[in-house]
Amino acid sequence: MRLLLIAVISCSGGGPKVPAAPTPRVQWQVAVQVPAELKFNMLTLDGAVADPGERPVLFFREGLHVSTTADRAALSVDPVASSTRVVKVEGKDAWTLTLANGRAVRVAHDVVPAAAQWFDVDGGLVAVSAATDTTFAHVDDRGAVVWSAHVGAIGRDVAFLGTSHGRALFQLSSARGSDVIALDLAQHTAAVAVHGQLGRGVLAERMNQLAIVGRERIEVFDLATGTRLRELALPPFSQRTAFSDDATLGFDGDVVWMYFYAPPATGDTVRVVRGEICGYDVYDARSGRVLRTLASATWKQMTEGCAVRALLARPDGGVLAVRVDGPSAATVTKLDRAP
Repeated sequence: MRLLLIAVISCSGGGPKVPAAPTPRVQWQVAVQVPAELKFNMLTLDGAVADPGERPVLFFREGLHVSTTADRAALSVDPVASSTRVVKVEGKDAWTLTLANGRAVRVAHDVVPAAAQWFDVDGGLVAVSAATDTTFAHVDDRGAVVWSAHVGAIGRDVAFLGTSHGRALFQLSSARGSDVIALDLAQHTAAVAVHGQLGRGVLAERMNQLAIVGRERIEVFDLATGTRLRELALPPFSQRTAFSDDATLGFDGDVVWMYFYAPPATGDTVRVVRGEICGYDVYDARSGRVLRTLASATWKQMTEGCAVRALLARPDGGVLAVRVDGPSAATVTKLDRAP
């Protein structure tokens, strides 16, 4: 069962008053529609990617993804549930692996262990399997292993963090902490880049830095050397407005932010026992000081009434804000930085 810790349950945000930041610049904005019978209020956003034209594809846990173009949104329902997850369907002699972009690759059963986890890394397949150690295998379009590498680190949970300076970064988490593994797909190498606390890793690609956000502190690392640059204490839970296992995170080298949204909760009957809640905290990545919350952020009008259901970090330091405008209508806004 997930532990959910929330200090403030006000749609308008709460917490101490802190100075507002300059208003972020809107880079683009696009409207999204889904069929009326689906309703955005019933969907749980699981992630987003953007193509080179910076048009987003939104992924929902319910198996839905919405692809937008400059003037419309195309909708399809399929098993793809996130931007980096790969759908694996077992056949008699091979698996069929479908990537987020729809491309399918057939991989024989004996190529990699059956328990391997598969990831879509910039349109390519990476298999991760852990036994006495962890093996990373890069698989081509024909289903053959191009190269593989072993690392001593073992983690019960594996997450793909993204790419930075030509390396694909994976986080292996266990009770003893987090190991971040850097895969150089060109040089065919894999090595532990960072060892840190148990927490969630988030990249600042422009700065080639990594933040690991734990329950009590934030660790910031230089990915080029693996050096821990600083350790920042987080405020007590009672002073935070956004903290849960489902909060989205962002880091651009200057700030670390957390955004959280939860829909209304009902009891044993249809009676609503708690309204929708949202929270937003921005921390200085050098001092740990709280810079702003939802109550003081410059996007307060956009998110009034908890209308912003998700804030999603982008590799360039910007963010995607997904605002629900009605049961079947939403607006995706690309901001040049965290609001």
